[in-house]
Amino acid sequence: MTRLILIILLAAIIQACQSPSKENNVGENAIEYVAPEEVGMISDSLQLIKKHIQWAIDSQFIEGGVALVARNGKIVFHEAVGYSNREKTEPLKKDDIFRMASMTKPITTTAVMQLYEQGKLNIDDPISKYIPEFAHPNVILEINKEDSSYTSRPAAREITLHHLLTHTSGIPYGVFDPVAGPVYAKFDVTEGWTKDSVVLENNIREMAKRPLMHDPGVKFTYGTSIDVLGRVVEIVSGMPLDEYFRKNIFEPLNMKDTYFYLPESKSNRLVDVWFTSDIDSATMVGLGPDYPIAGAKTYFAGGAGLSSTTLDYFRFAQSLLNDGIFDGSRILQEKTVELMTRNHIDTLYVHENEQFGYGFSVYTSNGNFGRRVGRYSWGGYWQTIFWVDPERDIVAMLFTNAQHTPGWNQLLDGFEGIVNNAVID
Repeated sequence: MTRLILIILLAAIIQACQSPSKENNVGENAIEYVAPEEVGMISDSLQLIKKHIQWAIDSQFIEGGVALVARNGKIVFHEAVGYSNREKTEPLKKDDIFRMASMTKPITTTAVMQLYEQGKLNIDDPISKYIPEFAHPNVILEINKEDSSYTSRPAAREITLHHLLTHTSGIPYGVFDPVAGPVYAKFDVTEGWTKDSVVLENNIREMAKRPLMHDPGVKFTYGTSIDVLGRVVEIVSGMPLDEYFRKNIFEPLNMKDTYFYLPESKSNRLVDVWFTSDIDSATMVGLGPDYPIAGAKTYFAGGAGLSSTTLDYFRFAQSLLNDGIFDGSRILQEKTVELMTRNHIDTLYVHENEQFGYGFSVYTSNGNFGRRVGRYSWGGYWQTIFWVDPERDIVAMLFTNAQHTPGWNQLLDGFEGIVNNAVID
């Protein structure tokens, strides 16, 4: 009997170490709406957000948008403006679901860092330790423009998890890279999302055959590095990526509307992708009108696959601002969040004031539109964005779904300026 009790206790300890913990220092109902003045913000100023989104709709930049602003963990603004369909007949709702594209990347990075906390991987591990096909990478030297043949040399070093986390691996998006594109097109690789019967394991194995565009660690090259890390999560955890997310991030944070592929019961809440009349819908990168509702539903892209709502993503972003905890559930330790939101690439990321951590861009000096040192953020291909401002204790996000229409930067910058100007203390 004593031996049985010890076995049960040991199993409980192991389970506690492997699963996000429940803590009692955060209230059970962590979603709270308050008047802006209660947390040092100006109501009238925040109301300008609606006019700003309407300006973008009237300018034919988007069909609609949902914005959320929170301070001190309390939501002070959450509004939907415009429409959810291209015909502009269905009013947009606050709980409508948006394709998140690259806003999947911070969640995949979080999964990697959870496994790091558990001692199941090290940041400096070579990727070949988990995926042998990545051993001995080659770097492109010269490309023949006539037939896309190329010469290469051995890379100066192996790709590590650190290189993947910081997009310094040398792996670009071929679809967006005019140099790598013709070469990468020779390989049967899915970049981002698909309705075809592709699985992550096979896709990443094929991806490993492609040459790098530069030696790992010498340059910031945005691409499919985080997709590779999604496969690492599967290998180390022994779970498909969607299941790992559900068990270790979505369920602990009560994110009930975040999926790789939407269930039929929620498909009517998916927002159409807006594109201007001069764009042929057939050219929309890998997108059909029924993605992510229909198709094989087998590919879980760690770099681009999720769909979500503003309120669900707020739970995730607020957990980061809370040093890894939200609604009583801890998904990361405080020191891990600090590690993720620190600049890890010196000045390799060529944006003024802005470098890169693990999963996010990080402001290393004050920037335009009231951006402060320490602000971290990321966005998605279909024009979604979130940011966290630790100095002001603010989480904010703006979700639209549009195919790179004009005016996105104006919309984003203006939104952030309005939020920061609304702070009175």
